[in-house]
Amino acid sequence: MYVDRRSGDLRRSRRFANVPLQETMIPEYIEPRPRPIIAVEGATGCYWDRCVFCDRTLDHRHAGGLRERYHQKPLALLARELELLRDRHDPLLFRLTDAAVPPARLQAITHRMEGRWDGAGLLAYVRAEQEFASRRFCRRLARGGLKAVALGLESGCQQVNDALDKGVSVRLAAKVLKSFHREGIITVLFAMVGFPWEGTRQLRRTDAFLARNRRYIDAPLVSFFGLVRNTRMFRDPAGFGMEAVDAPPGNDLPFYHRFTLQAPRDPGAGKLAEQIKAQHTPPKDQVLLELLRRRDARAR
Repeated sequence: MYVDRRSGDLRRSRRFANVPLQETMIPEYIEPRPRPIIAVEGATGCYWDRCVFCDRTLDHRHAGGLRERYHQKPLALLARELELLRDRHDPLLFRLTDAAVPPARLQAITHRMEGRWDGAGLLAYVRAEQEFASRRFCRRLARGGLKAVALGLESGCQQVNDALDKGVSVRLAAKVLKSFHREGIITVLFAMVGFPWEGTRQLRRTDAFLARNRRYIDAPLVSFFGLVRNTRMFRDPAGFGMEAVDAPPGNDLPFYHRFTLQAPRDPGAGKLAEQIKAQHTPPKDQVLLELLRRRDARAR
């Protein structure tokens, strides 16, 4: 279901993947706080669409093929929406809700909006792609208004990332973080611990990655792995070291599901995972605080 941009009518799409983004209504924000962070949809689906733990493409599971699972809003229309919401709400930041923005698309958005932010800027979710390892490329993005990026590493162990079908090189991720940071772009890094097959050796590599690159990470966000319904891991638990998957009792619509392991977990892995999460979890709203700090520093 979506609200038609022109008529205001509620319309139904036969498949969510076919929702025409050029026809959906611009979001309404009723009395937001001063200098809000405004969420804007620039695309549906995910251009990678392969991570075994992720349900981002869950709404697209009935689509016919991979090409139908990722739709971008026309660039000109997205730019008009950003300008309209800028004038209406005077935001501190726009947050693109896209699962991940490809380098070429992010370059096109920032180039189109350069000089038009009027004090606002952009937060985008990205993958560790080769283009982002270039400081020159990131410098152009920063000049075009990119203020912050959120990047999903998941694990600092390449073996774990490969098992997740993440498609992310740990070495490249370090270069990408450094490139963004050195061009003044705030970096948020997502990592997870507690995968079913993850032992202390793999966990120590994640811990070491976070410690080694901490100077380039403004906000590391470490979470525990949760098994989500209809992901590849949920549909094939035995293939990922799990068995006896079920829903928590008394919860008809659970987000995360319980599971048991085929083999005992590496002794000490659970405690180490808790330590990593506690050590690398920043204060709440760390990104917002960093934005305000940099804004005040420029004003002085």
